[in-house]
Amino acid sequence: MHTTLLGYGSFFHTVPSVDFEEKTTADFLGDYQFFYAGRPAMKYAIELVAAQKPLRYIWLPNYYCPFVKVWIEHEYDTIRYYDLDPFDAKASLDWSLFDADKDLVILNNYWGMKRNILPEGKRPVVIEDHSHGWLSEECMNSVADLCFASLRKTLPLPLGGIFWKPKNSDWEGALYDQNTFRTPKSPAPMDIAWNLMHSAMSQKAQRSSEHESKEFMEDYAQGEVTVRENFELYPVTETHKALLSQWFLKDVGRFKRRNLDYLVPKIKTNTNFKLLTNAVGTPFGLLVLFTDQEILNTFKHYLITKQIYPAELWPRNSIPQTYKHLLNIHVDFRYSEKDLDYMADCINGWELNASN
Repeated sequence: MHTTLLGYGSFFHTVPSVDFEEKTTADFLGDYQFFYAGRPAMKYAIELVAAQKPLRYIWLPNYYCPFVKVWIEHEYDTIRYYDLDPFDAKASLDWSLFDADKDLVILNNYWGMKRNILPEGKRPVVIEDHSHGWLSEECMNSVADLCFASLRKTLPLPLGGIFWKPKNSDWEGALYDQNTFRTPKSPAPMDIAWNLMHSAMSQKAQRSSEHESKEFMEDYAQGEVTVRENFELYPVTETHKALLSQWFLKDVGRFKRRNLDYLVPKIKTNTNFKLLTNAVGTPFGLLVLFTDQEILNTFKHYLITKQIYPAELWPRNSIPQTYKHLLNIHVDFRYSEKDLDYMADCINGWELNASN
């Protein structure tokens, strides 16, 4: 699985799906359909619920992707936020906040480790986001009414999202509404985004030097902008659907678990951060928690100088926890033990100078 790497992290390069075994069948999904990203899959789920009953508020966790917040607030003026500790897998939600008849609650499977406990009896409609826990045990055993996920967070795909009804769901509403889909313009925005990202991934697989990365990084960034600026629901083309079908059940999580089991014991204790780990399930990556944004920024900049490109999950969220700033270091199938040794050496070599 090891290849020449242009840095550690950032977006995936293209790899053949035949290199991976499938984790499961699609039975746990119930009815499902693909989308180009997690955001339109989320909107589709909301629209299905709204078509069945009037909604007072749509509730999201306060700790959430800021780009998704902006995107969904553009579409709905009834968005409200609730607080829940994103770093405590056992944290419980105060369900008294919600109107069981008129509210819709979106839950998050934080980092593939969160088991959301739903109340017995009458409750609001619940939609669960598994974007950072795709094919986790909590994802495959969800008891929410409806679910969605961004597949490209986990899988080496240009784009991809999925909506489904869990096998354990009691949802009795419709699962397809053709009126929500728009006829694609020519060229369709999501085709443009797909092609930009696919080109970037292909170039990344072929290049051997960091100095060659500017062009395809720009392609990928433009693809991201196109996704963020599109608010319509477009059907996935048959060609793109075929690629999503090849990939969506592939077991890439086992590489993360193997790599985390190898890497975590090598990380020395550091007073400036702590690792977020869980004995159950496979976390999204090496999750590094900070109390201070500036310390996180300093650490992130240091890693980038070492060609390690982490992702902040997520900036611009105000929460009351002491540790409330999270950096994810990718530890997926791209990395060998030699790569992980390098990451450990870099992390252990970081010191927060007084001047910083």
